[in-house]
Amino acid sequence: MELLPAQMTALRRFVSVAPELNTQPADGLADRVRTAAFNREDNRWRMHLTETQIASVAYGLYLYRLTGSEAEANRFARDYGVVYRPCPDTGVPTAVTIAQGAGAARAVGTVAARRRRPMTFELCESEGELVREPGG
Repeated sequence: MELLPAQMTALRRFVSVAPELNTQPADGLADRVRTAAFNREDNRWRMHLTETQIASVAYGLYLYRLTGSEAEANRFARDYGVVYRPCPDTGVPTAVTIAQGAGAARAVGTVAARRRRPMTFELCESEGELVREPGG
């Protein structure tokens, strides 16, 4: 996984305030953030993360977007296909998996109709569970 400096700043803030949060970062994420390597040529931070840790990064960027900056979470969603959104029924932040590609021509949910690339996504039934679109 590669993150831009602004995304890494948001992720470091998420990890640093972890003791104050009800939903903690995924196990091992703090260590991965501390040991991330910076590539000067690409201007990116590189880390190896599990799917659970990737979802946790998306949650951290969701929290960061609540402070006013959506760019980091939007970029992460485009690059890695995971974003957190409030569930329409409960308002609870829920992981949304975005499948991209030629076979992903329909949208299930409230977003994606105005995108240049066709996308599909599905709201997860339970918080933190990633649901992938068939063939996505």
